[in-house]
Amino acid sequence: MVDFDSSILFAGTDMRNGWSVRCTCAAHTARSNPMESEFRKRTVGSVLATIGLLALCAFLWPALFTFDSGDWPSPNQFPNNTPAQNACGMVGAWLAYHLRYWLGDGAFPLLALMTATTAGWMIRGRIRHLLGRSFGLILVLGCFSAFAHMVVPPAANALPVGHGGVFGFALGRILETHMDRLGTMIVL
Repeated sequence: MVDFDSSILFAGTDMRNGWSVRCTCAAHTARSNPMESEFRKRTVGSVLATIGLLALCAFLWPALFTFDSGDWPSPNQFPNNTPAQNACGMVGAWLAYHLRYWLGDGAFPLLALMTATTAGWMIRGRIRHLLGRSFGLILVLGCFSAFAHMVVPPAANALPVGHGGVFGFALGRILETHMDRLGTMIVL
């Protein structure tokens, strides 16, 4: 039951006399258009965070796709490429190197899920069950990185840890030690 008070605006009186009645109280407005009330709850900080994360994703996609193991800060080639071969310059080369070093090919699903989550946050205004989703993200990254380490052969210009990165190398070695190669592939 909605309690009507003085904040209600009535326009007209009755439809029988040709007049219309309109209520603009907050309870009716929120119920009639839930997206409007959801957008009102957003703060400037959450909007700026969403825009910042989308900008970071837009910057990281070309940085990862144009990764070159000869760019700085990689110790695999001396002298390093000058200027950097990365499409996003030295900053993109640094970010791409560290993502590829630690996660290997797992950096791509991380960035894809980060882009999708940010887009969902932008559209819906919040992310539910963040702890469970973070745990699932770690599982997906671990499986993908370990699988890339075990299946993809090292290339001439790849990093020394291989395509799985440090995370995939460590997880793959632990699983192979305890379950052999076939058991590891079944688990992954």
